[in-house]
Amino acid sequence: ASAPQKIHNPTQSILTQSPHLVTSPARNVHFVPVVVESSGSGERAYDLFSRLLAERIICIMTPIDDHLAGLVIGQLLHLQGSNSTEPISIYINSPGGLVSAGLAIYDTMQYVTAPISTWCAGTSKRHCDSGCRDPLP
Repeated sequence: ASAPQKIHNPTQSILTQSPHLVTSPARNVHFVPVVVESSGSGERAYDLFSRLLAERIICIMTPIDDHLAGLVIGQLLHLQGSNSTEPISIYINSPGGLVSAGLAIYDTMQYVTAPISTWCAGTSKRHCDSGCRDPLP
């Protein structure tokens, strides 16, 4: 394995690049990790959440509010439009939040025809029951 390389990003100070992930050494900096995939045609970098969305995985890791609900609804509708039968997984680590925002996500989950599984990864105050809910082991 090669030593990490330092790269400069104008929005962050110094980032450390490994072959698979870019992370920030600074604390309390909101930075989304980047996944770098190599193929015969070169390398391509994705932010982690875009890569997860391509695998039909949605993460809810903050309290539920209107902004987060809009993001989750958009992701659900995008996945519904791209393939209405392939399963969607939602990983939740949330202390709860606005009931109206949670109900907006719930309504969208009811609209989407793809099967949806919800997974609790830590704290989860449940807004809805999709029929496929399990805690992580």
